[in-house]
Amino acid sequence: MVEGVILDLDGTIYRGDTMLHFADRFVQLLREKGIKILFLTNNSQRTVEYYRRKLNKMGIKANPREILTSAKATATYIKRHYKDPVVFPIGEDGLLSELIKNNIEITYDPTIASILAVGYDTNITYEKMKKAAILLLNGGIFIGCNPDKTLPTEEGNIPGNGAQIAYLKEATGREPYIIGKPHMPIMGEALRILNTSPHKTLIVGDRYETDILSGFRAGIKTALVLTGATKRGDIEHKRKPDYVAENLEELWKMLSE
Repeated sequence: MVEGVILDLDGTIYRGDTMLHFADRFVQLLREKGIKILFLTNNSQRTVEYYRRKLNKMGIKANPREILTSAKATATYIKRHYKDPVVFPIGEDGLLSELIKNNIEITYDPTIASILAVGYDTNITYEKMKKAAILLLNGGIFIGCNPDKTLPTEEGNIPGNGAQIAYLKEATGREPYIIGKPHMPIMGEALRILNTSPHKTLIVGDRYETDILSGFRAGIKTALVLTGATKRGDIEHKRKPDYVAENLEELWKMLSE
């Protein structure tokens, strides 16, 4: 058994508002074994408290210290690496609340801001993107919460945070520093929170391109569950995760052998 498990949320623990098979039991069994848990999501739109309440409603108890969003990781990164940062945020409550928690100054004036932080924003406007581009063209630091080009919804895939970042890349010729999966800043923060070594940590997720690739890059064990985005045929000619399971119940059996 490992000492720490990083659990993706959408497609792994739940789909929309429906908990996936064995998810609550899987978490319970990990806790009974004394294994540390961190719930990890690339979504920057929602707050940590939102995810805590959502998990609790499904019968999965979690405290805020066990939840890491790309917005939380972004605010932590900015606080840790920049002195007196002034941030122009593109994003919603998830990003804004984390910047405020870290006492980071927020402005929508591109002549004052030193950093542009781009999170998913359903209230995006041309005016906001114009100001963001001005900031970047004047030499501002470009940080993206996550690279997800699309988001799965009941209507189908819709533009995600990566699409907003791509707009600004094309407009300015600037490359962003990405925090979320599959990039290392969020994985480094996850390991710091868990306080476990990579070889004794496991990441469980449904997306090969984010969850599993994150594990490969961080040098941790990987488990792909086929309850979400990635299907078995999708990885036929790719590097294989340590575990591939139909669901969390099958994964638990594999881990217990």
